[in-house]
Amino acid sequence: MTIAERLSPEDEKKVADIVIQDLRKGLGNIFEFEEIRVVPGEDIDGEPYHHIVVVYSGNSELLDPAWLNGFKRRNWERLEELGIHLITRSYVNPKEDSEWERRTSHSL
Repeated sequence: MTIAERLSPEDEKKVADIVIQDLRKGLGNIFEFEEIRVVPGEDIDGEPYHHIVVVYSGNSELLDPAWLNGFKRRNWERLEELGIHLITRSYVNPKEDSEWERRTSHSL
């Protein structure tokens, strides 16, 4: 297998919209979303995936991991339409973002 393909800017915007709609539906307006990046990658078994990095401002204690883990289940049809089959996600605050960007940029 090879690394997942980079999404077009239009498709990356569509993924960002899916993520924001899902988060707003489940969490309301308690967070500000500064950026959502979709980074292609390849796992240790050679399977391509897309990593979604959500840069947000707000109280991280209000992010319920059990609910966040249902993102793929709630949105799989919309993601599949964009060619995204396997995903991972990270939720980071702006202070941590430069570290996350550095870590995920190796997949580019």
